[in-house]
Amino acid sequence: MHLIYGQALALRELKNGLKANFETQDIISANLAGLKGQIKKDNENLQKQMNEMSKRVEENRVELDRKMPLPDRGGERGTKRIMEVTAYWEGSCGKAPDDPLYGITASGEYVRNGFIAAGPELEIGTEVYIPYFDKVFTVMDRGSMIGNGCIDVYMEDYVSCIEFGRRQLEVYILN
Repeated sequence: MHLIYGQALALRELKNGLKANFETQDIISANLAGLKGQIKKDNENLQKQMNEMSKRVEENRVELDRKMPLPDRGGERGTKRIMEVTAYWEGSCGKAPDDPLYGITASGEYVRNGFIAAGPELEIGTEVYIPYFDKVFTVMDRGSMIGNGCIDVYMEDYVSCIEFGRRQLEVYILN
């Protein structure tokens, strides 16, 4: 009888051990399923972030390519020149601030940062990269004192214009 009782206890312990083992496996399976779901979400988020970063990198590459001075390739873009560069502000035109044309460029738009005035050799709308400023400007204005080979860069105030003065600078005609 002791033998049967001992075997019954051993079987019960084995059964309890197996039950605990199955419960542990269920917990592990549930944890793995949860981890798989989290990994899938993390991968999807990382993919979205990588796509957004790739898009920004491409946008930055295009912008830098647009700004980078390139040697002239048969007139394709980036014709390098040395030009006389001066500065102007909206009060430079000689019109009174209450004049309806005060601050209006030859293109008809109100003068703003990024605009330049140039002689007739550069059409309105021509883009010009000036490495000194590390910026692309657009010809949107003319001036009675601006001849060929000259560019007048818009600045917001008189003092900035005076400080800039008159300079011979490398420029790139982009289109």
